[in-house]
Amino acid sequence: MGGRSWDQLSDEAKSAAIEWQVRLGSGDAADADYEAFAEWLSRDPAHVDAYAVAETFASRLERFDPAQRSALDR
Repeated sequence: MGGRSWDQLSDEAKSAAIEWQVRLGSGDAADADYEAFAEWLSRDPAHVDAYAVAETFASRLERFDPAQRSALDR
C-alpha cells in the first residue's frame, strides 16, 4: 500500500473500491470480474490503496456478531 489514508483518496477511487470489494466478496464473481479488477488495480496506485482500506474495513465488520451487524444495517 502506498500509505494514502481513506481521506486522501478521491471519491471515485473510494466508490470503485467499495464496489469491487462487494462484487468480489459476494461469491458470485467470475473470472472476467477478477480480470477486470486486476486491470482496475493496475491503472492507478491509488486504486490499490483504496481497495486495501475497503478490504480492511470489510474484514473488521465481519468480526461483529450477527446482532451487531443487524444493528449496523438499521
